[in-house]
Amino acid sequence: MKILTVDPLKELGTPTELVNAFGGKPQYLAAIKELEAEIYSVA
Repeated sequence: MKILTVDPLKELGTPTELVNAFGGKPQYLAAIKELEAEIYSVA
C-alpha cells in the first residue's frame, strides 16, 4: 500500500481514492497480484 504514496502515483489521488478506483482493497490487491504475475512471466 505504501507504493500509492510515491510519485507519480500520488499525483493521481490519495491512496484511498486509488484503491476505490479498483472497487476496493480486495480488487486492488488482486490487480497488483495479476500485474506482478504478468511482469514475472515475461522476465
